[in-house]
Formats: sequence, C-alpha cells, structure tokens
Amino acid sequence: MPPVVQQPKPGAIFYCFFGEENRSEYRPPEIYKTRPVVVVSNRRFNRIMATVIALSTTEPRSETEKKRTYFIPGGKYGSLPNDGWVKAQVLESVSLNRLSFARNIAIEALDSEDMEGIREIINISLSLV
Repeated sequence: MPPVVQQPKPGAIFYCFFGEENRSEYRPPEIYKTRPVVVVSNRRFNRIMATVIALSTTEPRSETEKKRTYFIPGGKYGSLPNDGWVKAQVLESVSLNRLSFARNIAIEALDSEDMEGIREIINISLSLV
C-alpha cells in the first residue's frame, strides 16, 4: 500500500510498520511488525511525522497495564475487525512513510468518546494527572 503523504488528522486509523529495514537492528522488547495505530497528534511544524499510539490484540494482564490501556471492540470501526487494546506505552512519533491506509478502507477516524479515552490513558501513562 502507498505511504501517507500528507498530515493525518488526530483520530485517523492507519497501519504502521514498526521496525528497521535491517532486522538485525531489532532489539527485544521493541516491536517488529505492522500494527494498527491511531494518530493522536499531527505535527504542523514537522510535516513528515505524526505521533501515533498502537493497538494490540493481546489483552492487558496486570492491573497496572489495564490502567494504561483503552479497549475498542472489534467491528466498531471497519478498519479494526478484531478486539483491540490501545496501549499507552506504545506512543511513538513516526515518519509518515511508516504509515499505510487501513485495509483498503477510506481514512476512518475514531469518535470523540474513544479519543477522549485514549487521551486519558496517555495522561495517566505520562503522569500528567
């Protein structure tokens, strides 16, 4: 799929390749795969990057991890067919070249309730509340 070439809006759902072209640079527990992500902040002053938060299909195990995740049921959005947990510890600024459109679906965005839930776990994770 072609990469994203213009700044996506917060809430937009994409897929992001986490990893290096040279797999030998990968170091566990870093992510080395393509994952769905939600744009949480665009970079008006840096047009080639966006801040995203990753979704996982793995349910949080510990109480601490549960406080830093936000659940999105599968099928609520066409580009997210499976249950997903937005994990605040996977908040990254990435090049737009790493982003691709979600499953050949037009750009889709989370609703305001889900975005507020994600902002809340980011604030908790960064100790801003």
